[in-house]
Amino acid sequence: MKLNTEACDDLVQDILIKLWKKMGAYDAEKGSFRAWLGRVVRNAAYDYFDSVKSRRALMETLREMAETIRSAPASDLEKMIEEEWMLYMTSFAIRVTYLDRGRGQWSLEVSGENEKKIVRNSDSGEWKTLTVEIKELRDAELRLNYEGGDDTVFHRVEIEKAAQGLVTR
Repeated sequence: MKLNTEACDDLVQDILIKLWKKMGAYDAEKGSFRAWLGRVVRNAAYDYFDSVKSRRALMETLREMAETIRSAPASDLEKMIEEEWMLYMTSFAIRVTYLDRGRGQWSLEVSGENEKKIVRNSDSGEWKTLTVEIKELRDAELRLNYEGGDDTVFHRVEIEKAAQGLVTR
């Protein structure tokens, strides 16, 4: 088996680590240091080549599996799984954190949704969060609109995967 420089470096590193860890296990009464050293080096090399062989076999198995999956026709079950996955992946929550200061008002609007959320500041001076669940985010436009009154300070707008049972505030 030919080894490139990187593989040689890895092998040497593995050998040195095993020698470091096993140095306390050397017993001069059981044999010479040279024989012990040779055994540790040989076993470390065997372990290294076994792991390389295992990784190559695993990569080949993964390649074969990927090719099998790519070439397989889509069954009804696979189509149902894809539809469920797309449904799962298209339900999101939009969370807007803002400072309730002044008497301004603003709205959150998402194209494709029938409802426009209007927020009227009550001048409480507290940070508040508006959360809206969106069923279909794909190709949607998100708009924060100034509706009038005092300016509003926004801290952050987050979009994340909606948890089931999310309640719109």
